Amino acid sequence: MDRRESPQAGARRRTAERRRGDDRGYDSTLRVRLRLSGGMPPLDRDIPVDAFHLPADRARELDTLVRALPAEDVRGLLPPPVPDSTFYELHVEWCGTRRAYWYHDGSLPPEARVLVQFLLDVANGEVR
Repeated sequence: MDRRESPQAGARRRTAERRRGDDRGYDSTLRVRLRLSGGMPPLDRDIPVDAFHLPADRARELDTLVRALPAEDVRGLLPPPVPDSTFYELHVEWCGTRRAYWYHDGSLPPEARVLVQFLLDVANGEVR
């Protein structure tokens, strides 16, 4: 007999799998949102990425990139933006914590630049 789970049972199972992400080699509750604004021509783009919806190798790559972000707030140490700069707002939900990072073209560190490129590739459907 073909047994199919109810929608509620399926939702509970997926939630439990999502919380157990450690067997996948990354935290499956990792979510990153990139908001691009400013620039020339003016941008206003929002890119949400959830590790759970990525293939396992891409999710592990996202996890590695997020771990490489600076732990401290460096906003006061950065040069002021030039006119027409692109602004990068990163919001990370990871391991039960939330962090936010704000950069502009002149202040984007290499670690964040790689993450931004990864998120743009995911949003554009590109696979490396």
